[in-house]
This record gives sequence, C-alpha cells and structure tokens, in this order.
Amino acid sequence: MNFIYLIIAVSILFPENSYAHELPDLGDVSQATITPHQERKIGLQIMRQIRADPSYLDDPEIASYLSNLGHKLIANSDETNAGQSFEFFALQDSSINAFALPGGFMGFNSGLIMPHKVNRNWLL
Repeated sequence: MNFIYLIIAVSILFPENSYAHELPDLGDVSQATITPHQERKIGLQIMRQIRADPSYLDDPEIASYLSNLGHKLIANSDETNAGQSFEFFALQDSSINAFALPGGFMGFNSGLIMPHKVNRNWLL
C-alpha cells in the first residue's frame, strides 16, 4: 500500500509535462514547409558541390545499376509523389552507407555496392 502512495506522490510532484518547459522552441512546423520546387533547387545546389568532389563516381555502369535498382524500389513504394524525379549516384567511399538529399537525390557509398557488383541479384 505504501508503494501506491509513493507512485501517486511522485506523479504529483514530478508530472511528465514539467520537463517540456526546458526544451528549446524550435518554431512552428508550418514555417519550415518548403515547396517541391524549392526542395529540388536545394538538392541541385548540393549536387553541384558533390559532382565537383573527387569522390563522386561518374561511372555510367554504376549510375545505370543504381538507377534501375532505385526505380524498382520506388515503383513498389506507397510514399512517392507521381511527379517526383529521382537521381541516384555513387561516391568513392569504402564505408557501407547511403543517404538522401532534398529534391530526390540519393547517394550510395561504393562500399555498399562494389562488393555486390559481380552478383547484381543480391537486392533483386
């Protein structure tokens, strides 16, 4: 019975929402909304920098492989916008990683795709 009183006392003294007053104000969500056109423009600016980087792999075979694989995945997704365009690219980096940029750009480190280049059925 004393345990129940302890739980009640703790919940009264330390309500869950008392921690919220210490959180920073991140602004209103509606202020952060950008249009698809703005998102694509941001992505294109970032891609200009990536394409200028020596780690960018400008290999037609790899680009074709990533594009085919990526569009197969997108075709089976319920989350894509019909008007959204996508571009897939690779970077010379041995770590196993991939990332997305605003505007439909998706990057893959070579460490994620190169070991499987011989056997391309590993994801299909």
